[in-house]
Amino acid sequence: CTKGCFSHFNAMSGIVIRQALLEDASAIYHIIQSGFARYQRIACPAAAAPALSETIADIQKAIRESYVLLAEKNSVPCGTLRVTPTEGLSYISRFAVLRQGIGIGGALLSAAAEFAIMQGANGLALHTDAHAVETLTFYQNAGFSVVSASTDRGYTRLYLEKIF
Repeated sequence: CTKGCFSHFNAMSGIVIRQALLEDASAIYHIIQSGFARYQRIACPAAAAPALSETIADIQKAIRESYVLLAEKNSVPCGTLRVTPTEGLSYISRFAVLRQGIGIGGALLSAAAEFAIMQGANGLALHTDAHAVETLTFYQNAGFSVVSASTDRGYTRLYLEKIF
């Protein structure tokens, strides 16, 4: 899949997910700032710090060099995540939504799975803070399982996988 060719529509929620373009960087910045500020309140502040320190230029670089997905509802950006192909699995990072509980996160995970399969992956992987119980529960309800834990970044960081 070349840049900009991926698009996913979730009929139940009315959410469109597509590959981000450079001109989406400012909206993605706003989504990440909002989502990770909320995450920082329920997790260790160190868990959110890398995302909160990103600039619009950093996001533009990510759009050019990796796969950044953008969720839109009624043509308004409302969620984002990055999908990085790795050996066998696709790794999810910078997963953020503006509002929780309305299907944006689930639609993004569904689209990420579809995108990963298109890239030849057999599953998804991600990290989350062990103290972010609400976030961990969301991932487990979406079919992810905790594989390991580490404290290499100064907090308990869980590694989760979902195998297709």
